[in-house]
Amino acid sequence: DMLLPESFAELKLLLEVMQKHDSLEIEIQGHICCTPAGQSDGMNMATGKMQFSYDRAVAIRDYLVRNGIEESRLKVVGKGGSSPLVYPEMTESDRTRNRRVEIKILKK
Repeated sequence: DMLLPESFAELKLLLEVMQKHDSLEIEIQGHICCTPAGQSDGMNMATGKMQFSYDRAVAIRDYLVRNGIEESRLKVVGKGGSSPLVYPEMTESDRTRNRRVEIKILKK
């Protein structure tokens, strides 16, 4: 749930779009890889809670809020491993693709 340095260019772009379009509301969806059968989400080792995908999305929300975006415009959802881009995950590249945050526009 930590922001990676290589993510900041995309985060800055998202921030600029949110600043330019002040009526825009989004849903921030966190995803994880490697979810064992019967497990809906992953363990956040820092907190000990089974909500890693949610925490991943919260990190994006917090970045936007710290930079002036109203929290009321941001919905956070943890999707766990329910929507993999790659299945089955055979390689580290597959797992990396499934570890992500997606943005869904709720209101323009």
